[in-house]
Amino acid sequence: AAGGKGKTALRTPQEIILKGEKMSLNDKKIEEIKNASKLSAKIDSDALQDSFDLYHHCIFFSEKGDWCVIQQGLNSESQYARRYHWSSLEFRGFLREPHKAICCNEKKLRALNLSSEKSEENRKTALDLVKDSTKKIRLELEKFSRQRTLFNWKEKPLEIECFHMPRRINWEALRQAYEFQPKNYEELLGLKGIGKSTLRALALISELVYGEKADWNDPVKYSFAVGGKDSVPFPVDKMAMDESTEFLREAIAQSKLKNFEKVNALKRLKNS
Repeated sequence: AAGGKGKTALRTPQEIILKGEKMSLNDKKIEEIKNASKLSAKIDSDALQDSFDLYHHCIFFSEKGDWCVIQQGLNSESQYARRYHWSSLEFRGFLREPHKAICCNEKKLRALNLSSEKSEENRKTALDLVKDSTKKIRLELEKFSRQRTLFNWKEKPLEIECFHMPRRINWEALRQAYEFQPKNYEELLGLKGIGKSTLRALALISELVYGEKADWNDPVKYSFAVGGKDSVPFPVDKMAMDESTEFLREAIAQSKLKNFEKVNALKRLKNS
């Protein structure tokens, strides 16, 4: 295991090297694990913009080089936490629906997900913009500064609310990215200074100017906890339980199940 909470997470690369050497992992495997740690954190903090800020990052790896990442973010307004799960088993790539699971009790109506396969063309356009020149990106951004609203894009109001252009963009990082000429989006993510605002600006230009839509669906799945960190169970919402039970009872009664199947289903519902 490597990583931890807050500043401890910054020592993760050094921990991976030390523990990887003790486990007799070769240099290639150690680099793969370091890359998995770096990119998983970068994606969940910057490429997946769901309003949760990472504060905990851990990676676990085996002598065979298999790894899994568990990290957690916090929404400062709602005070909900969100947990991100990664696994090298059945892993298809960092930008091909990479998460094993994302769990939280809060789901966002819109969340920019640049790690989704649906954002592939958007990512390609953003990468082309970076490799072209920073001058072109500045020209595209000037179009937005001369425009008071985005309603002429003929999008739904809910979607328009998400299309707010970041105020601060790291132009020095974009200049260095242009000089570096990243081969793919993963390399772009790994560059120093390419953060949340810069990635969002590139994604918005790609969608609003060039028509390559990004994925705005929150990939979270609900999690259910019986208590908080203080180990005190949450109070039971009896009204919600009664409503749910009644809904299920009516669904069974109106179903096309045979009579004996309905009876058995109602018995299981009563005993649950």
